[in-house]
Amino acid sequence: ESPPRDCEWEIVIVDDGSDDPGLDGIEDEDSRVRLIRLTQNSGFAVACNTGAAEAANCEYLVFLNNDTLPSPGWLDALVREAALHPNAAAVGARLLFPNGTVQHAGVAIGRDGWPRHLYTLFPGEHPAVTRPKRVAAVTAACILVRQSEFAAAKGFDTAFLNGYEDGDLCLRLGARGREILYAPASVVYHLESVTRWPDGPEPVGENERLYDQRWRSKVEPDEFQHFLEDGVLTVEYG
Repeated sequence: ESPPRDCEWEIVIVDDGSDDPGLDGIEDEDSRVRLIRLTQNSGFAVACNTGAAEAANCEYLVFLNNDTLPSPGWLDALVREAALHPNAAAVGARLLFPNGTVQHAGVAIGRDGWPRHLYTLFPGEHPAVTRPKRVAAVTAACILVRQSEFAAAKGFDTAFLNGYEDGDLCLRLGARGREILYAPASVVYHLESVTRWPDGPEPVGENERLYDQRWRSKVEPDEFQHFLEDGVLTVEYG
């Protein structure tokens, strides 16, 4: 409904083994839309990597969950931020719950070494939420990645299954000396997990073990630095 004004685009839809008939004929609506149907559900990383392989000739890849509602200008804002920062490998959006509170405003590393979303449930227009910044990671529910950087990193690691794939990718890009940016001008509403795991919570145990083994002892805690810079925490000395 709100295509980008400042860039050429195409859409690759990856149907990850669903039985949804709603996608039938969608390619006929626009020549820039392609549909890939996977015969079985293999998880987020496999689906994203499959879609990315079909779009290998573009400058930027944008991964977007099917449980999101983008706002006008969302994609131009991501591309604009990436163009202004040539060393940025990935750019994430401001994700809001349907009630307007924050679902994602960047990812910080806690004192315990675990990644967490910044400012979850803050008002969506809070000054700390609307400030662009460099972060450790951003969620892949909506993420722009330079195609060259995605290829160099060999995409999302399929060892993770529906959890921590995005954090792992961002940390690997960061280890290559690239920046990860949060672009609040890109606003997307996220219904978060309403389309998966209908029978219970998602299985995160193995994903957590992999993150713990790979990153927890290597990452640098930065959450309090964000709190200070964003003005939600102050320090006074007597």
